[in-house]
Formats: sequence, structure tokens, C-alpha cells
Amino acid sequence: MWIRAQDRMSLVEPKRLNICKNQGKFRIINQVLYMGDVSDDYDILGEYESKERAIEILDDIQNQILHCTEGKDTKPFISASFQGNRQITYKPVLEMPQK
Repeated sequence: MWIRAQDRMSLVEPKRLNICKNQGKFRIINQVLYMGDVSDDYDILGEYESKERAIEILDDIQNQILHCTEGKDTKPFISASFQGNRQITYKPVLEMPQK
């Protein structure tokens, strides 16, 4: 599954999603590299006013992932083709809510 960032500037295939607090707001981030307690690379997917709202959005992402793996998804898809063969893989796109 792919996720479109709240600012619509990036499209991310998430690996490890976390909620972190930054200047009184709660961000959902995709942590790309993880070495112990140090995060070297991450994508900000969305920022919310409360921890509860960020958890709600993370719950929605979890449900969407489960829904997709069960083959019930009706959301738009993006495709990726691989060089050397003609296989196409389809993955749904989830757009992060503004609020």
C-alpha cells in the first residue's frame, strides 16, 4: 500500500509508521532507517493537533492495510512495472486527511 502525504508532496510506500510529538503537534512519520534509538531518515506523512487524532489516523491506516490484503479494496491504484519482465504490481493509495 502507498500513502500520499498530507501536504500532497510525496507518495510513500511505508515501512515503519510512528507517532512523534513535535512542537505541541503529533506527526505520523514513516521511519525508513532505524539504528537503535537514532532515526536517520523519515517521511512526515501528516501532522495533527492531538495524540488521539494521530492514533485514530494510524488505526485507519492499519484497517486499510488489512482491507487491502483481503482483496476488498476499491481505492485508486498505482502500478509499478519491473524491468526485464512484464509483471505489473498494483497497490492502493491512501491519502492522509488534513484534520
